[in-house]
Amino acid sequence: MLLQTKLFMPQHKEGLIHRKALIDQLDDLFKTGLAILCAPAGYGKTTLVTQWLHNKQLNHCWVSLDSRDNDAAVFWQYITAAVAKLDERFCNLSNKTTPLDTVDLNTKIDALITALIDFSRTWKSPNQLALVLDDYHVISNPVIHAQLNHFINYAPDWIKFIVTARHEPELDLPRRRVRHQVTEINSQNLRFSMTECQHFLSSRLAIDLSETSLAMLHQKTEGWIAAVQLAGLSLQRKLEKDQFIKSFSGKETLLSSYLMSEIFELQPEYIQLFLLKLATVPRFCGELAEELTGHNKSQELISTLLNQNLLIVSLDNEGRWFRFHDLFREWLENQQQRSALTDLPVLREKAARWLEKEGFIFEALDQVTKINQWQWGSRLSGLLLPDLTRNGEFTMAASIANKFPDDVVQSQPKLCFMRALDYYSREQYLEARQYAECAEQILKKAAHYPQQSLADIGLTAEENLNDLTAICLILIRQIDRCTGKPDSGPHQTSDLHLKVSSSSDVYGWTLFGLGAEQFANNELQAAKENLLTSVQVSKQKNDPFCLLSALSWLAPTLYHLGEIKAGLSLVDELTEWLTPFNPEALPNYITLDYARVIFYIEVNKLDEAKRCHYQAKEKWGHNLEPLNQLYWMFQEFQLNIALKDSDAAIKALDELEHIYSRHFKVWQFVIPSIDIFRALIQLVHGKKTPICEWADKFEASPPATNQFRFEEERIVQARALVLQERDCKDLVESIRGNAAQNNIVKRLIICDLLDAYSLGSQGDIGRAIELFQKVLTQASEHGFVRLLVSEGEPVVPLLEASIQLGIHAPYAQMILDQINQAGVPANSNDLAYADDDANHAKGSEAKAPNEQKSLVDPLSVREIQVLKLIDEGNSNKVIAATLSVAPTTIKSHIRNIYSKLGVHRRTQALAIARSYNIL
Repeated sequence: MLLQTKLFMPQHKEGLIHRKALIDQLDDLFKTGLAILCAPAGYGKTTLVTQWLHNKQLNHCWVSLDSRDNDAAVFWQYITAAVAKLDERFCNLSNKTTPLDTVDLNTKIDALITALIDFSRTWKSPNQLALVLDDYHVISNPVIHAQLNHFINYAPDWIKFIVTARHEPELDLPRRRVRHQVTEINSQNLRFSMTECQHFLSSRLAIDLSETSLAMLHQKTEGWIAAVQLAGLSLQRKLEKDQFIKSFSGKETLLSSYLMSEIFELQPEYIQLFLLKLATVPRFCGELAEELTGHNKSQELISTLLNQNLLIVSLDNEGRWFRFHDLFREWLENQQQRSALTDLPVLREKAARWLEKEGFIFEALDQVTKINQWQWGSRLSGLLLPDLTRNGEFTMAASIANKFPDDVVQSQPKLCFMRALDYYSREQYLEARQYAECAEQILKKAAHYPQQSLADIGLTAEENLNDLTAICLILIRQIDRCTGKPDSGPHQTSDLHLKVSSSSDVYGWTLFGLGAEQFANNELQAAKENLLTSVQVSKQKNDPFCLLSALSWLAPTLYHLGEIKAGLSLVDELTEWLTPFNPEALPNYITLDYARVIFYIEVNKLDEAKRCHYQAKEKWGHNLEPLNQLYWMFQEFQLNIALKDSDAAIKALDELEHIYSRHFKVWQFVIPSIDIFRALIQLVHGKKTPICEWADKFEASPPATNQFRFEEERIVQARALVLQERDCKDLVESIRGNAAQNNIVKRLIICDLLDAYSLGSQGDIGRAIELFQKVLTQASEHGFVRLLVSEGEPVVPLLEASIQLGIHAPYAQMILDQINQAGVPANSNDLAYADDDANHAKGSEAKAPNEQKSLVDPLSVREIQVLKLIDEGNSNKVIAATLSVAPTTIKSHIRNIYSKLGVHRRTQALAIARSYNIL
């Protein structure tokens, strides 16, 4: 007897989520003739088909299959019974209930096909008809597969076949794919998107979740509709919904019951045991499965289970590695505890040994720590340490260290260091330093340990204790920089590179630490060599994290040394080198943009600098540690000053000060103090008092600070003295001498510029121009642009005179054009690690370019007449004849003109006269 209820489509429920993309995809059935919906239980296969049929209002025949239909005769009785609903002439084909042999059944199938073809010629024939076979995965009879293939191949075109199944049916799919004769929808297509998940919960279950909780639920369920629904049903009874979702797992009651009844209990006992043992590991392959289960054809069995859509996910294109759906694995792990699986510790040890042998150290470590094998685990952790420091993987360091009890961590130097990295990444610097120091102290004692004792603390006799000590000291020094702590004697890194082998994995880091300290000590040439070597070593060791750390100091070093073009070229080269390393995952990848902006600002590519800075800030800025946040905001201040946006510059300063006050106690950075920046902002608005007051305080009691910052602040002091027309010769000479020792080109240029300003203010214009010629030579040779553009109005007369005299005229004209385009005055200076320009105080008092400027000792009317005749190209003899005076009188006038203008030659005199609008 046939069950008539199996021949009716399940009731279509109103209010279902309209899945337009899938509906459109299923429409392809009209072209292909066959649709296969293949996914595990609970992915909404049947629901989608009913929704599609309801929307299309399509004629259809429906058969809901179960295990009893695996008999060919029964199967075809249901097919013909379903078709018989179309017309009474099919009834005689479906009434026969006696068993048929295969030959008779094949004849009956052909008769059915013939009847359908004949029926298609009648007026009652539908234009389209869908024949749905729901839950076809229960059919395993190869005879039925062959017969159904035959039926699909020869049925009339107006019949479209829809098959839902939990695993791929044997319906000659490879051939049909090649011929575009099948429409396929799988679990990836059927899974809910996060938007659909939200809509389902709110419309069907009246549940509204926060964005965070919704994302977490979607991640845990992987869009598996049944899991979403069961979680929602549980949520209806929960007050703390967010907390429930955090703890939601395969152990949850409703989901657990579903997994047991719909999936696990349907499997034979040997498969159940196979699944339970495989759940010991997060991912598995055939070899590992064989090790754990003893099943000598594990790969074949896994492939079979995968094809059956038993909530197994393939992890690669080769079909070697797999995992369970996370919720299913959590459920299986729970069943391990409740079942007769008593050998779980043995399974974990087997898994750990196999994983370690194959090089999967982190996964081996996970197994080892679950069975409290601490010494073994410590050794495995040590094997992971080089990769952690190479890639800056602080999160992994935390996950490793947190697998161990704290008393174990404090006895193992590598684990201590990982715990320090964890705290460092979370900006808990006090705790980070304690663990780093603990690691250092253990290593000091370990130098006297016998080999067996080394094994007890996770070390081997082959390991270089100096290397390990070095990396601890480098972290301690970095923590000190982050907290504004002054250099601590015992932890200086200056001699570490002497103890660490150049072949060591940490050699690049020791050079980085040394270069950073040399920069702070104002030894920029030495810093450049060590940082460049650190970059090269990092490339050799494939250590992108160290490379970027070195670049963060190398870029400003090159800038101050005047190697602008080399800096830009290096950034481009390193960008290309980093490409294969998935660099955007590195915690300090933003360094590339930071370095690039330094050079973009200097060559006055302000649009590119702005785009690069703000794009990088938006993408990575929120992940920066406080020290790097501080430098990043300082660069933002520089950029806005260059862009003449005072409001944005002030805002950046406020944010910079907020970062400092929140995270630091002492201003112990290579950046000068915030007071200088605020004074310079006041100078933009013509207020010179703040910068002068700061300089007076600095002169009275210069702050204890690193040498680099001290020199940069002394330059600001010298500018303030120039502003006040006070003598700054000795101070400038001291700065120049210090800069010359390391050939710090930027400072040498500024010293010459300050001297030129002083000479000009004293009326010695000729010597001022001669010195400015040196400034132009140096600046143009090294590619500086912004350095002079940011001088603004004070430098304009010197530029105009240089152009008139033909002194680097094209370069001087370009600088002058940039100043005019930027808008006068440009009362600030861009800085790369230090704002050293208070010169703009002169700009606050400067005249407009064409406004009459006065000499200390003005020229007489006769002297101006002489000067104009000189400008016309006349000789002394012609001038004397023109003015009806003796040639000796003309020579006397010319000597007076030279003296008043502070020059020694005609060309200089004419250039200066034009700058004063005398000619």
